[in-house]
Amino acid sequence: MPRLKCNFCESLVFVKPSNLKIEGFVPRCYKCSTSHPPPDWQCQGSTNSTRKRQDRKKGDRCCRWRMVQHKYCYSHISQEEE
Repeated sequence: MPRLKCNFCESLVFVKPSNLKIEGFVPRCYKCSTSHPPPDWQCQGSTNSTRKRQDRKKGDRCCRWRMVQHKYCYSHISQEEE
């Protein structure tokens, strides 16, 4: 499997050849993918519930990574269609 540099840091990442064929694929290391995304990669949706995490309030911006070429993450992709 080829190794590519993480798009957000200097780490090298093993990438499946099938992922390289995906349009808009961005390699991310484990550390970057589990951390809070940079503002330009953060989902534009807002949170709906305060039950899951106490530090989040209703209406706060979603803290997940957005999908490539979309403004929202998988959970908020329906907002983009509206």
